[in-house]
Amino acid sequence: MELLKKYEIPVPKFVVVRNVDEVRAACKEFGILPERELENSGETTESTDMVLKAQVLAGGRGKGIWDSGLKGGVKIVYNVEEAVNVANHMLGHRIYTAQTGDTGQLCNTLLACERKYSRREHYLAIVLDRSSGGPVMIGCQQGGVNIEDIALVCMDCKMNFDDNAAFRQKEIFAQRDWSQEDERDVKASKAGLNYIGLDGNIGCL
Repeated sequence: MELLKKYEIPVPKFVVVRNVDEVRAACKEFGILPERELENSGETTESTDMVLKAQVLAGGRGKGIWDSGLKGGVKIVYNVEEAVNVANHMLGHRIYTAQTGDTGQLCNTLLACERKYSRREHYLAIVLDRSSGGPVMIGCQQGGVNIEDIALVCMDCKMNFDDNAAFRQKEIFAQRDWSQEDERDVKASKAGLNYIGLDGNIGCL
């Protein structure tokens, strides 16, 4: 999200949180009220809720199941107490999705962001085309909306980076969360090796 913001792509307000104290601070920043104050205010606005997103290297978070019993890795919260409760069921717990396998993925970080009310979703990807030796943009737009006539906000994204570019993209690679990586990949990286982990006791170097 920081990378998108740097290049002036509109994104929701957000903050990265790693514990419940930071969750409470995020609530204060976004104007999320305690339940009692929210009931007494008698007002309902877009600023009274936010989204907590599990930051794990796996797709399918929305339908994920946690070892804590929580369902879903992207949750909308409406008050401070709910935000803290959801965070407690995510942080330090494992989420299981179609991509994690039986081991699941440990979640140490959440993305807290303001809620936006999306009416349409579009798919956009920039990939390397090896035949032309350059980037190619792939987009899918539904509904026939003229994209130039509406304001776009990028709600979330996934990016893949070439490890060979680490020496000249230090700022980007400094954000790498090694706790989310396969232990074998971590050891291989420290040894300066390109490792591809496979099932069983087979690997490629």
